[in-house]
Amino acid sequence: MERYRYKARTMDGKKRKGTAEAGNEKLLLKKLKEEGLFCFWYVRESRKDPLPSSGKIKRKELSFFCHQMSAMVQAQVPITKAIRICGQTSENNVRGLLNRLNDQIERGYTLSEAMGRLEHAFPELMVRVVEAGEKSGRLGQLLEKMGKRFERESRLEQKVRNVMTYPAILLAVTVACSLFLFAAVIPQFAVLLSGSSLPVTTRVMLKISNFLTEYPLLFCLSWGVALAGIWGIFQIPAVRLQASRIQMTLPVVGKLIRISNGARFACSFSILYGSGVGALESMETAGRMMNHVYARKRMKDFAEAVRSGSPLGEVFSGESLFPPAFAAMVAAGEESGQLAGILERAGEFYEGEEEGALEQLLALLEPAMILLMGLIVGTVVLSVLIPLYSLYSQML
Repeated sequence: MERYRYKARTMDGKKRKGTAEAGNEKLLLKKLKEEGLFCFWYVRESRKDPLPSSGKIKRKELSFFCHQMSAMVQAQVPITKAIRICGQTSENNVRGLLNRLNDQIERGYTLSEAMGRLEHAFPELMVRVVEAGEKSGRLGQLLEKMGKRFERESRLEQKVRNVMTYPAILLAVTVACSLFLFAAVIPQFAVLLSGSSLPVTTRVMLKISNFLTEYPLLFCLSWGVALAGIWGIFQIPAVRLQASRIQMTLPVVGKLIRISNGARFACSFSILYGSGVGALESMETAGRMMNHVYARKRMKDFAEAVRSGSPLGEVFSGESLFPPAFAAMVAAGEESGQLAGILERAGEFYEGEEEGALEQLLALLEPAMILLMGLIVGTVVLSVLIPLYSLYSQML
């Protein structure tokens, strides 16, 4: 059975479009005619055409889905029934995606093909692991591994959110205090300070305050344009690549990025390679799963070197992309034939190290944000108080 997209008219001339299954074009037209539709356009739907999805599934929900599917697959529950059961216990957005996933399987696609067609809904790593599980007959076991993997990623994402919440609150308070000073406090002293010989910082503060009070909408718009411009600059691939390279050189942030790179690559590669995917293919997929822009670029270079015949351990040797001992562990895994097992344990170790590095970063961010807040607010206040004190001294 082939699937077709069509456009047709009803008996009363109204346009209708949709999809239908038929053995060939003649049977499609016959089927539509029996339904009272006169088809004027149709096209066969390719199995590779991606379907638009309603968004990504969160890591926590993916973990729950994988654990449920693993249990039911190992209990030999049919795939479509297992997905239907998972959908009944999921949130509305996930339930809709799982229903669409089930529709694709009922039309003849395998689970991995159906996941791949729901564009961006499922991570590429999961699609490849499911495909390997279907070929090897170890789908249930590999889904259990993926469930544990997504569970750890969900826990780490929550940790990152917790780390960034306090600095974000401090930044918001700093901005609010600064706006209050410029909009309500400084204008009160502007008349007193007019005509005096003022320092450069005070003149700048008065101009900003005057601009904010007279043209509030233009002030907000100018800041919005400036922030949008900065964001746009950092979307340029060359700029993002250079910025990510600079991040690697920062003392605490660089260490965190290297540990994160090691954890993500080791976990992704070990799952793929351990499920029967080739070393080069596992490396390319694991490289695409990395969050860091510079890391993804370097992984493409490493893949080319491996394709040329270089061992993995040799390719990673002396590379600052990962923690210092990473290349040695990869080389040891290659020599012993236990590469997947060693990298799996290395990934778990680096994930623990990553949590510790995040806590260290938070310990530095808190005083840094407080210092920044004091510096900004203090500069604004002192730029007004110092001229006032000088004026008062002259009057005496």
